[in-house]
Amino acid sequence: EKGGVIYQHSGSSFVLIKNNIFNTNEAKEGGVFNTHGISEIKTNYFTNNIASQGGCIYTEIGSNMLTSQNTFNRNTAREYGGVFKINSRDFIISNNQIDYNTAIHGSVLYYSEILCIDNCSINKSIFTDNYVRHNSASMDGTIYMHKKSKLRSINNIYSYNIGKKGAI
Repeated sequence: EKGGVIYQHSGSSFVLIKNNIFNTNEAKEGGVFNTHGISEIKTNYFTNNIASQGGCIYTEIGSNMLTSQNTFNRNTAREYGGVFKINSRDFIISNNQIDYNTAIHGSVLYYSEILCIDNCSINKSIFTDNYVRHNSASMDGTIYMHKKSKLRSINNIYSYNIGKKGAI
């Protein structure tokens, strides 16, 4: 159900995920990884992973996540966040290549109703050909955020992403 490959249960634990290939994994929450703690996800390749929420990564309330120098390609969420479903107050997504991912809400990232009051940013990443499935009623954008959430999008490239309500 949680984390098709890795499930991090304790909020006080640290997980480093580095130099791996994750292909065709599946779970309900986080096709590859579900975290309650602190995690660093670096130089990995994620392809063809699937989940109901968070096609690759699902963060729980209270978690802290840094992702850098990863490739996310052709991952799917049946509902929320083709790559990321984020429920945490602190996350950084930096220097990632993110292509051809899909979901009903947030083809790449779905950021839930928890307000980001700490460090929430996407930096120096490339988003190409991510799309919200056309048969959905909402057709939200590449990045979906609830109202009053804060997100810094700095020095990113967004190309050919499809969603009725915008890239972000």
